[in-house]
Amino acid sequence: MNAPARLLPAFILLLLTLAAPALALDGSAILAKVDRNLQPQSYEMYRKLINIEPDGTKKEFVLYSLKKGADKVVALFLSPASDKGRATLRLGDNMWLHIPNVGKPLRITSL
Repeated sequence: MNAPARLLPAFILLLLTLAAPALALDGSAILAKVDRNLQPQSYEMYRKLINIEPDGTKKEFVLYSLKKGADKVVALFLSPASDKGRATLRLGDNMWLHIPNVGKPLRITSL
């Protein structure tokens, strides 16, 4: 085997070793990617919320939620029948609750 052929694997290994730090992400970059995946700018989803009272009684709600951008969120209650049609709207720090029988949205405290 000639000398260049014997040195080629060592040269490739050296290049990979030197290039690895340039390709690696630091801790802040990894956390930023995780945050971006866990809290996307926009989404739509169905979710089930289970409320368990201290006395052990349970009430389950099914909601359809939609988020656009950082501060626009709407949630529509799909069940149970007693809450169907209720909706919440959040725009920034402002939040409203719509109850079908009331006829107008009620401003509520945003979390």
